[in-house]
Amino acid sequence: MNKSIIEYLRESVKEALDSGKISAFIGFRKVEGIPGKRTVHICEKTEDADTLIYDSFCVHNLTRLLWGKTDYLKRLKKSRQKIGILVKGCDARSIMVSIAENKIDRHDLWIIGVHCAGVIDAMKLRDSLDTDAKKITDDGKSIQLNLIDGSEMKLERNDWLSAKCLHCSTTKPDDFDVLLPDDEPRKSKDNLDLDWVEDYVEKPFTLRKDFIQEHLSRCTMCFACRDACPGCHCNENCVMDKQKLPEPFLHKSHNLKDILTYHFIHFFHLADRCTNCGECTRACPEEIPLVVITEQLKLLQRNAWDFEAGRSAKLASPHSLIKNEEILEG
Repeated sequence: MNKSIIEYLRESVKEALDSGKISAFIGFRKVEGIPGKRTVHICEKTEDADTLIYDSFCVHNLTRLLWGKTDYLKRLKKSRQKIGILVKGCDARSIMVSIAENKIDRHDLWIIGVHCAGVIDAMKLRDSLDTDAKKITDDGKSIQLNLIDGSEMKLERNDWLSAKCLHCSTTKPDDFDVLLPDDEPRKSKDNLDLDWVEDYVEKPFTLRKDFIQEHLSRCTMCFACRDACPGCHCNENCVMDKQKLPEPFLHKSHNLKDILTYHFIHFFHLADRCTNCGECTRACPEEIPLVVITEQLKLLQRNAWDFEAGRSAKLASPHSLIKNEEILEG
């Protein structure tokens, strides 16, 4: 993304802060000394916007800060002003889900949308190198690296895309107040490629079970996937935190039975609100490919109800429309 677009972002945020349109803006900034690393940047003063950035290394779904345990929105709403936030296409779908569930009011938000051709997994890229990188850049076609030993490398961009981007068709948000200009216009895929998920679902149950258990057996129940998930709204009422109940049905342990219980409760709760933003997979310290399960959930709902979470702020989840008599009769 060229400098003029970054300046457009910064000036837009400064104007919104100066005019009192927003009380704060949630975006990204660079992390000095770590090439390709971006972190959350919250601007509450005009000068804070001078270090805002957006590029293909901005991997996080910032909407997680608006609710759940972070609940930054509730704290800032005391000013009775809107909160600004930067969103990619997949991030915006998380907002749509929360609006549809009445967890958040769209009027409380001022959204800057960005075009996205997929974000780069810079951590995976840095870990693959034999020597440290001094600089990592992305020109939209390839990744250029300047290494500390003075050498240079050029890598195929698609080889380092985040897992969540490999089958994503949402190149820009469906809802926004401001859309950043695009220096390289891109088209969404007409049909989302889910052949790989269908192939997985068609495998014998024993193979799928072995695959899931093999990966989930590494889980330490640190709950990083839950804490990173923008679909989790329970805050302090999460059943995973109630370990001191007289007879807890879930024990935090390394026992595979407890691990599977945790994950399937988690995914059951998210079945109709997961947008496959990939934050669970990104946050997992054990690199468990949780996206395999979330993509399968999406496929099942699309086939059963022609429903995909986050496509509309007005479309209720099929799960919320099921009547008691339908369950009893079934």
